[in-house]
Amino acid sequence: MGFRSPIRRSTLADANEGRDWRIWADLAALLIRHARKLYCNDSFGIDLDNTVYALDATTIDLCLPLFPWAPFRSTKAAIKLHTLLDLCGNIPAFIHISDGKMGDVNVLDILPIEAGAFYVMDRGYLDFSRLFALHQAGALFVTRAKRGMDARRVYSIPTDRNTGVICDQRIAMNGFYILQDYPEQLRRIRFKDPESGKTWVFLTNNTVDHCRAVQEPLASRAVLQVDQAASAHQAFHRQQRECGEDANLVRCRYLRADCHCQKGA
Repeated sequence: MGFRSPIRRSTLADANEGRDWRIWADLAALLIRHARKLYCNDSFGIDLDNTVYALDATTIDLCLPLFPWAPFRSTKAAIKLHTLLDLCGNIPAFIHISDGKMGDVNVLDILPIEAGAFYVMDRGYLDFSRLFALHQAGALFVTRAKRGMDARRVYSIPTDRNTGVICDQRIAMNGFYILQDYPEQLRRIRFKDPESGKTWVFLTNNTVDHCRAVQEPLASRAVLQVDQAASAHQAFHRQQRECGEDANLVRCRYLRADCHCQKGA
């Protein structure tokens, strides 16, 4: 490479400090678009024509004396990494870096929406007004229900319990204010994980009768993998946490892959 001696970390840090972070943001967006085209026809275990995204966030701890502009607690700094992962290839399609105090659900206000795509989220993103905005944009979401949710069953759809799906119901929300946030009906699916024996309750706006587009992801445990720490999404976050002291990383406030992968591209 022409280097006469090993490159010191301080030299690389000085070089990064002197370059605009937008250079690396544009480069990352270019690489993401290229990678998504390479993996757009790969299968991740579910026979769906829709694009499936996983949305999650993680907090990256920083040293407060080195990053005084990112206060989080009285004695430490932090930022939060919000990532939308394309499960076809486990490639990030959207990244937003905020201060550590930003709530996970707030990223739904700036999330790029792709009509017809599935957005899989944990129950930290259960905000009915924001989910209804996703619904109106033509997107499909799958999230976990919270305990004590005030809703009533409208009717049930026949299920095959051998797949782990205990019940598949159409529900309507109760209460005046929650109906203002989400006035339409939702689909509630109760699923028992055959490996752990745990029972999970999921909500989705895909209310097409007898449609297996939600039951099949549940049976193949794709939704559970998003909600558990063993998913590739969490592995990606761990890699970013290890790079948390990179000044260009923490200064990059917003990174987005503008080009969505199309089937057959």
